[in-house]
Amino acid sequence: MLRRSFLDCAVKGTVGILSAGLFTKGFAQEDSVDFNITKVQINAGLKKPLKFLHISDLHMAICDGRDPKSLPKAHGRNKLMHNPQNLWKPIVQYARKRNMPLLCTGDILDFGTQKGYEFLSESVAEDTYVFSSGNHEYFRWVNPAPEYNVKDVIEKTKACFKYDLEFSSHIVGGLNIISIDNANMNFTPRQYELYLKEVQRGLPIIILCHTPLYTQKFYEQFLSDPENKSPNLCATPVEKLQHLAEKFGNKGVLNQRASAFTEMFAAQIKREKLVKGVLCGHLHMQINDTFESGAVQTCADAAFKKELQEITIC
Repeated sequence: MLRRSFLDCAVKGTVGILSAGLFTKGFAQEDSVDFNITKVQINAGLKKPLKFLHISDLHMAICDGRDPKSLPKAHGRNKLMHNPQNLWKPIVQYARKRNMPLLCTGDILDFGTQKGYEFLSESVAEDTYVFSSGNHEYFRWVNPAPEYNVKDVIEKTKACFKYDLEFSSHIVGGLNIISIDNANMNFTPRQYELYLKEVQRGLPIIILCHTPLYTQKFYEQFLSDPENKSPNLCATPVEKLQHLAEKFGNKGVLNQRASAFTEMFAAQIKREKLVKGVLCGHLHMQINDTFESGAVQTCADAAFKKELQEITIC
């Protein structure tokens, strides 16, 4: 389905608002796949509610003979995550049947390959309404080690989409959906300038980004899993990172320190009254919190675990 058709669905196909509270859990089946569904309601003051399907972290390792050094890793990753490429079609069908445009917040690919770029261009770019890149779209495996933030990988990923992956705005039904690339846990001055122009429109805003913005709840809940030794959040306070580095003897966690500019931008987003919600992923864990402005930040659990979010914005 083309993006224009998805937009029409968002405006015309939604007829109700969730009545069971801000977050509810459920189950649904599509094409013989049993999905776990988290329903999220975000209040944005719209005249007519909109519904979307939000996914993150599918981690499809799509590879063929054109990337022979990556094939062993692709086989291992697909086995580990139970062949997540088999979930893409049922996810798209689920969204279409329910007239919900598809929002993706990154790590749909597990790493960059020629076949992966083709899938992004021919399937993901066509089947999604808005896509925000994750860190896994920006590296490649050359067995046995990954190469991170490879310039040509980043450029090939961006070339798969007709809009700017660094920053884009998509207005539908009086709502401004803004995608901001923070896959490396930082923001850029250009993104901030473009964001301020969007704020001046005066429309309610939903932000899509891969890495969640730091809140104490996100920090505590993610680290409650003993396997997690670093917060993996955007703009985590440096004292928190220093504490973890000392606690676990891992100075590598200090690499997650955000720039002063990123800290400023993240704080502004959390204060801005026009920002009604942030949809994100990266943590492979469902976490929800509320900013001081009243905006909701919701992190989708990993789609390779058959976790989907139905977002109602009203």
